[in-house]
Amino acid sequence: MPFRGVLLTDAELDHTLGLLHLREGASWSLHASEGALHALRSGFDVLPSLARYADVEVHEVTLSAPVSFEEGDRVVHVRWLETDRDPPLHTGSEAELPGGGCALVLDDSVTGGRLVYAPGVAILSDELRAACADADAVLFDGTFWTGDELVSVSGSKRDAWAMGHVPVDGPSGSAAYLAELPATVKRYVHINNTNPLLDPSSPQRTRIRALGLDLAEDGEEWTL
Repeated sequence: MPFRGVLLTDAELDHTLGLLHLREGASWSLHASEGALHALRSGFDVLPSLARYADVEVHEVTLSAPVSFEEGDRVVHVRWLETDRDPPLHTGSEAELPGGGCALVLDDSVTGGRLVYAPGVAILSDELRAACADADAVLFDGTFWTGDELVSVSGSKRDAWAMGHVPVDGPSGSAAYLAELPATVKRYVHINNTNPLLDPSSPQRTRIRALGLDLAEDGEEWTL
């Protein structure tokens, strides 16, 4: 089935470069926060470039307000919850970007199932916690195993928190938090190439599996 549109969580290059590959789509919609759209119009001018190839209908969403998508008798309600205000490096700005990074909360009107997709979490807000507490599936930011991972591996001057990512390990890490959630599906996404979780035989992977967590795999399907 041809795709109809794209829901963006942020304007980082690893989440938006693929938009240019969709330029041959005749007509489709793009939904994103004000912060993400601002970033795509400053520094990385992907939206003006796309407009020269395809009819892209851009929708600016309001944070926390649901947007409904219909398919037959099914309706999925989607909310964007802020998880980060750090602007992408390509904007050339250091000013905070409200709604620059978001989690998506998808609620199925028929089954009542809920999925939370949060690939970049710097702010584990009360609103995001509440959404995850009632979710059947949570796909969560697994970028770094430890806070100083990139500092120790590459000499970067910014740790995980400064880059907008709660690390997996540690007393304030996401693994301890996710392990307590009642969701039946709890998977890490957005794994950096320095993260030892990528190795299926690593002690880190064994540890999170013991907590009922794992990495999301291409092609996985869940019925909620």
